[in-house]
Amino acid sequence: MKKIYFLIAMVTATMLASCTKEQEDFFSDSSANRADATIAADTKVLTSAANGWLMKLYPDAQQSYGGYNVIVRFKEDGRAEVMGEFLGDVFTSLYSVTQSAGIVLTFDTFNEEFHLFSDPSAPLGGDEGEGLGGDYDFSIMKATPEEVVLKGKNTGNRIVMTPMPNDDWAGYMNKIFEVEENMLSNFYQVKINNVEVPASISDRTLVFSYEENGEEVEKQASYIVTPEGIEFYEPLEIDGATMTGFKNGVEGALVFDESAGSGLKLEKVKLPEIDLMTNSDCYVAYSMLGEYAQQYWAAMAKAEAAVGESVGYAYFSYADGFYTLEFYSSGYRGHFYFELTPISDNEVTLKLISYDGNGQWYYKNAGWNYAVAPFMGTFKLSSDNEYCPSVLILQDVENPANTITLSLSTVYYPFNK
Repeated sequence: MKKIYFLIAMVTATMLASCTKEQEDFFSDSSANRADATIAADTKVLTSAANGWLMKLYPDAQQSYGGYNVIVRFKEDGRAEVMGEFLGDVFTSLYSVTQSAGIVLTFDTFNEEFHLFSDPSAPLGGDEGEGLGGDYDFSIMKATPEEVVLKGKNTGNRIVMTPMPNDDWAGYMNKIFEVEENMLSNFYQVKINNVEVPASISDRTLVFSYEENGEEVEKQASYIVTPEGIEFYEPLEIDGATMTGFKNGVEGALVFDESAGSGLKLEKVKLPEIDLMTNSDCYVAYSMLGEYAQQYWAAMAKAEAAVGESVGYAYFSYADGFYTLEFYSSGYRGHFYFELTPISDNEVTLKLISYDGNGQWYYKNAGWNYAVAPFMGTFKLSSDNEYCPSVLILQDVENPANTITLSLSTVYYPFNK
C-alpha cells in the first residue's frame, strides 16, 4: 500500500512540474515587459490617426444626459488636442497611457473642453459637486487603427473612437448642430403595433411612456447626434419593436425613419401651451422675469441674504394635481403648491394653496411670500417655437406689466442668469 501511495505522489509531482514548465514557456516574458509592450502598441495606435479620433462620449453611469461628440488628436509628445461641442475651439492638455489594473488612458491635466463633463461646478448642468459625472480615466479594451474601444473607469460606459476622415473639425461640429436643430422637438411619438407611444426629451435622452400589462412603463433611450441623425447608446425594444436611432430628414422635416430600416418613424408633436406647461420643468431666471416680477424677487433675495441664505434653483413642475414651485436654498429644499385651473389650451389660473414645512419657513422668514406673489392670477400662455420651445411665457391677464418668461432648460443660481 505504501508503494502505491509513493507512486501516486511521484506521478502528481511529475504532472505539477510539467504544468509549471508549460506555464513558464507560455509566459516567457515578465508581466511588466508585457504591459510595456501593450502600452507601446496602444500608444502607437492612438497617435497614428493624423486627423484625430472622433470620440462618442457618454458621461454619467446611467447615460442620463446622453452622448456628446469629442474630437481628440493624440500627439507623440504626450499632448492631446481636444475639440467638443461647447466651446468652439481646440484646447491642449496632457494625456498618458499607463498600467493600472489593465491599460488605462488618462487625460492628466485640465482641459477646458474635455473636463466640462466632470467639472463639479456643473457648467453643463447635472448635480452640484459632480457635474455630469464624466470620466477622464478610461480602460483601453481594444485598440486597432480602425477602432478604439474604451471603458469609463468611473461610469463603466462603453466609449468608441473612430478615426476622423478629415481635419475639418469645426465643419464636423457644425453638421452636428444642423442635424440637431432640424430633428429637435420637445415631444415626439412613435407608432408601434398601431399604438402611438409618446416620447419626451431631456438633454440627449428620449423617454418613451406607454402601458404594458395594465401598468405605466417608461424607457429611456440615450443618444448622440451624428451627421446622419441620432444614434442610440444601445438598442431599445418596446412591444417587440427595436429602435437603434433615427435618420435626419430634409430641412423642416417632422417625421424621421428608424436607422436600421425597421419601418418605425419618429414624429414631432406640437403640444398646446397648457400641455407644455404641465409636462415640462420650467425654471426661473431673474433676468427673464419682467420688471414687475423682478421687484418681488429682488425683495426675496434681500430677505434671503439677511438670514444668510442664497437660492440655488427654483422651478415649476406639475404632479399629483398641483403646479409646484420647488426651490433649493443653501442646502434646503422646499415646495409651494399651486392650484392650476385650465381655462383653455393657452390660458390658466394659478392660486397658491399650501406649502411644505421648508416652504412655510421660507415663506415667513426668507421673503418667499414675495417670490410667489407674481405667479398668482390668470395668465395667457405662449412659447417661442412650435415644436422646440425654449421658454414658456406667462402674461398676466389683469396686470399687463406682469410678464414672466420661464426657461425650459435647467437654470442654476437664478440671480446669476
